Amino acid sequence: LKIGFSENKLNRIMLTVSEPNIGGVKAYERAGFKIEGRLRQASFRDNEFHDKLIMSILKLEWENNNNNNCK
Repeated sequence: LKIGFSENKLNRIMLTVSEPNIGGVKAYERAGFKIEGRLRQASFRDNEFHDKLIMSILKLEWENNNNNNCK
């Protein structure tokens, strides 16, 4: 995230993650990502369809999160 926001001057970083990947979703939330939406039945794994979650973080959110973690 530091490279994206500080060096590449991005304002927003987004990703998609399979909803059954609970550990991944929690890790992204701890990093400051928020769920923006859902792609219904967008992936197929283990013989069934799964939703994909769209998650993102904004530069301002990342900066605020980093400032709070430094205190």
